[in-house]
Amino acid sequence: MLLLLAAAVVGASPASAGPKLGAKVPKDAGAVEPGVTPTTPPPAPGSKGPRPGVKAPKDAGASNPGATPTSPGPAGQGVKPGADIPKDGGMLEHLVTPITPPAASAGPGIKPGVNIPKDGGVMHPGVRPTTPSPTPEVKGWPHSILSGSSTNCARNPLPHEVLVYRDKNFAGSCAVLVPGFYPYAGNFLVGNDAISSVKVGSEVRARVFKDPVFAGDWNAYAPGTAAAELGGFNDRISSIRVEPAKRSQLCDDLREGEIALFENPRGQGDCVVLPSDESYANAESMGIENDSISSMRNNSARRLTAYWHPSFSQGGIELPPHTLVDSLPGDGFLTEGLNDNISSIKMAN
Repeated sequence: MLLLLAAAVVGASPASAGPKLGAKVPKDAGAVEPGVTPTTPPPAPGSKGPRPGVKAPKDAGASNPGATPTSPGPAGQGVKPGADIPKDGGMLEHLVTPITPPAASAGPGIKPGVNIPKDGGVMHPGVRPTTPSPTPEVKGWPHSILSGSSTNCARNPLPHEVLVYRDKNFAGSCAVLVPGFYPYAGNFLVGNDAISSVKVGSEVRARVFKDPVFAGDWNAYAPGTAAAELGGFNDRISSIRVEPAKRSQLCDDLREGEIALFENPRGQGDCVVLPSDESYANAESMGIENDSISSMRNNSARRLTAYWHPSFSQGGIELPPHTLVDSLPGDGFLTEGLNDNISSIKMAN
């Protein structure tokens, strides 16, 4: 009997006692005393604890009423008990150091101090945009020997055009001329001694001559002229120069690299301006009447040699760079001199 009583007492010891009926067992398997309800730890000083009746979230983090549970922070960073979790789910500023993400690579970077052009291009240090060089200015008047073109002339000329008509009042056959030399009637299509009316564009002038190769009496029609009849030049025109109106009709505006040839002494009478980088084998290419030159100007760094005959035959006078002769001698070699005897000009270094 004594042995049976001792065994019963051992089986009823607290160490082996099971839970009493109705006692709550917490999920972490900790033991609680019968009738004791687990309590939430008090909030840390300064933090907001849950209000009565507010359920704690399953992750045990504190939240405000109605707040959406937040995602857990990065691995390795725990949330201290009682810490407030911002509404956007981010960690507290005093715990996290912001990291600026590296900029996406978009080619070469811009070094400090480099100017960025307005068009957005990247420049190397010290490089500045350059202004394109202007187109070199054309020397001399347009001096190619040309032929006119047939077209519909029942219109006004373009700025650089001269329209010539066989009949008065801009009627009959016609031709369009552009800047250059027309030494013979065959060059302007209408026929010799046949032009009876002229229209001149706004950027050119027409100098007409009664004889071929710029000889005989001449007249100049200004830019914008519309001459329905030509008076004393009606049916009398045999050669024409179409000249740029921006240049002086008197050939007194020479630029560097140009030469001027004049019909009369001291730069008077009919004249023409030519580039100094070419030579002129005859009167047609010089653009002035043969055996008519009485004065010359050489405003270039080249040497000008005037010849008695075409194709540089029998040289007579030389003008060094940047010189002029106001009156060619009327006597000399073979007693004829050079005045009104020049037929070709050569330019040389």
